[in-house]
Amino acid sequence: MKNTLAGELITLLGPFVIAIGLPIAAFFVFDIGRMGVAISIMYFVVTIGVALFVTGKIVGKMNEKGLEAQEKPYLLSDEKKRHLFFGAILFFQNNNSINVFFIPTHVFKDDSQRDLANWWGIIGYDEAVFQLERLANANSHTPFSDVMWNKVIKAGFTEPLTIETLRGMVGLQEAYKASQRRLFGSDKNSFETLLTNEQQAVEHDLLNRVNDGIEKYKEVKQMLIKEVGYSEDELLKINTLSAWDFGRTAWIARESTSAGYIQEEEAWSFIKTAADNATKAYSSWREYFAAYVIGRAVAYGDVSRLLTALDQIYGKHGYKIDYTKEIIF
Repeated sequence: MKNTLAGELITLLGPFVIAIGLPIAAFFVFDIGRMGVAISIMYFVVTIGVALFVTGKIVGKMNEKGLEAQEKPYLLSDEKKRHLFFGAILFFQNNNSINVFFIPTHVFKDDSQRDLANWWGIIGYDEAVFQLERLANANSHTPFSDVMWNKVIKAGFTEPLTIETLRGMVGLQEAYKASQRRLFGSDKNSFETLLTNEQQAVEHDLLNRVNDGIEKYKEVKQMLIKEVGYSEDELLKINTLSAWDFGRTAWIARESTSAGYIQEEEAWSFIKTAADNATKAYSSWREYFAAYVIGRAVAYGDVSRLLTALDQIYGKHGYKIDYTKEIIF
């Protein structure tokens, strides 16, 4: 469910108005010498700024109460809440509630259909199931990302690779080609022709992907250490980046249900599969969330918004969400 940002925006307007108004008042004092005018401006600016800030807080509280009332009939059991929590970062990133699965209204249905079409190319049942089966079983980005993670990044490569070094890494090209075959889907003949005729281009594309992944990991590593309190040794103990696939399963399953593409029972079966696979792959929520962020960084780069969401869930001093203390990994 999408939460309104009206309260937050109004709250932010208060300090903004004050920040703009005070320099104007100073201008009247120092450049024009109109102390009386300056005092009037300052009084007006501070009053409006404080009023906006307080109004924003009130609106935010009202929205929270309205949201709680709307969610109440659809609240989840602890078991389902745990399964859904594997998608927590993406839910927080998209301002989605994690207390309910979905609320059946036309507004949310339209939003879900638009988001799925724009971001995933999902416009119906077949596309939804295709994506969910891949993600729940870590068969989207994971196979190639895991090979790169273990053979390149965890192996200690911190500088760009040469094409010769790349050719000597057993399994890396095969994993990359397999990932590209999945992207081509049923059009496998076209891809096999590409591999035969454009092997050099494929190698250079792979080289760029790997070297880009090295740089992206260096960036996200520093952010995870500095902003969330991980250690480098803790990060290097991660064996798989499949969390990036598992975490997206829950969000797509819920949105596909909200969009009317799949039934809720089928959606939960995908979510449970992803949750069960994640539980086997990771020893704790902390390890899982770090793997999710690294997987996202290696695949697409900037994760600053994800780190903000991660800090909402798990800061330097432990979980910030009350019920997570009761959600056992």
